[in-house]
Amino acid sequence: MVELPAIVAPAPSSTPVCVSCLGKLKNIEENRCKKCNLPVCSQKCQDSIIHQPECKIFHENKVKTKMMPNAPNGFYTCIAPIRMMSLKSSEEYKMDLWKPIFQLPDHVDEIARSEKELIGMEVVAFLHDRCFLKNQVTEEDLYKYSGIFMVNGVTIGNIKGSAYGKALYPIFSHINHDCLANAKYKININSWEVQVRAQKAISKGEEITIQYLSTVLGTHKRRKRIKGEWYFDCTCQRCQDPTELETFVSALICEVCEDDFLLPTEPLDTFSPWTCGSCDFFLSSIVVEAKIDTIEDELSAATSKRDLRALEDFVQHYSEKILHSNHYLLLLAKRNYLFISRKNLIDLITKCNSEEQMELKAAFKNKSELFREFWWIPDKLHCAETF
Repeated sequence: MVELPAIVAPAPSSTPVCVSCLGKLKNIEENRCKKCNLPVCSQKCQDSIIHQPECKIFHENKVKTKMMPNAPNGFYTCIAPIRMMSLKSSEEYKMDLWKPIFQLPDHVDEIARSEKELIGMEVVAFLHDRCFLKNQVTEEDLYKYSGIFMVNGVTIGNIKGSAYGKALYPIFSHINHDCLANAKYKININSWEVQVRAQKAISKGEEITIQYLSTVLGTHKRRKRIKGEWYFDCTCQRCQDPTELETFVSALICEVCEDDFLLPTEPLDTFSPWTCGSCDFFLSSIVVEAKIDTIEDELSAATSKRDLRALEDFVQHYSEKILHSNHYLLLLAKRNYLFISRKNLIDLITKCNSEEQMELKAAFKNKSELFREFWWIPDKLHCAETF
């Protein structure tokens, strides 16, 4: 399946980006639309049809925006709802082309209080009171449009991080999540076209599913993020299995017998105790979560510093002593190690003679082969994330 988006807009409270192409802006004062004062990166983006709905409203009401560099900017929150208003009044909507967008769940009653307050201030109050649109759009619809975009918008950007926003697709946005998805998707960074491909054979009548987030994460962390961002509890085959298809990517070494692993007794229960398979030892979910968060902070620190020695020590210290050797934090540590060492190899190889280059390549190959032993795990879990 290949599909173009119905709505593309900056993410709510985005850092400075062009409202048309979503490119990141460096000089925020010079990059302004001459009509509406909103941030654009070029004349082409100023004249883009994408930008016209909000340009008209901001221009007619003489709105001036202040922009904070390298910080969230609340005015971006109203861009998507304005574009959805325009879409609903279009001829394409009357021909049912865009109606699936407005049938998506908005979860307004479930979103965080802070996000609801943001919508109330930056969307409802702004468009009703500052732009005098009370007679054109209801408060209920503005909350609905904002909720639909926040919850169902797919993050779009590029690998260099020079563009960032969200997109709504008429069909693709209706595809449900499964941690063992039978399909995967890729978004073209230039056209924003989304392409969905099967990961395995899909039977006639079988639901097509994708992964909303990296499913290399363990069940407890993964389900918590899914609930927090998409407001549903995943009950897929993997989430129901304490061993996660016998990969043990969440398992901890028992602190008492040290011969078996701690796993959640009821993986679908966030507060389920983690019990040992051999002895009577157990830990509460709160203690387990705190332990994992501490270890994850250590991994993040080593990765941010690009410290290969620290990552090696991390794997050696935790593997089979505190964490199961297949634990997802160890998988991430090994992946990060390979990524950083590959980057370092490229940097070093240009500064060495041919003999030194051969030695560097051999050392990287040996370490790479050692750390690639875990690749069967993401393959078994159909992880969309590239390792």
